[in-house]
Amino acid sequence: MPAVLAAGYAVRYGRAQARVLADPSPARVRAAVGAGITGLPALQGALTARAGARLLGLAVAGAAPLGRRLARLISPT
Repeated sequence: MPAVLAAGYAVRYGRAQARVLADPSPARVRAAVGAGITGLPALQGALTARAGARLLGLAVAGAAPLGRRLARLISPT
């Protein structure tokens, strides 16, 4: 499970970073930073699950979609 959570973070953040490499416009850079910030709960959940607290790790990772939803209302950067 920790690997799945970490992979989810890497895919989401990696896609945003790849877009910046293709087009380093300010809007893309801002979006990549936002993807990193709003994805941090997934990464923290992976680390927590790896440390042995799997249910807590899932709960922390579950905050990532909420963070993305809130980022539409208020910029995370």
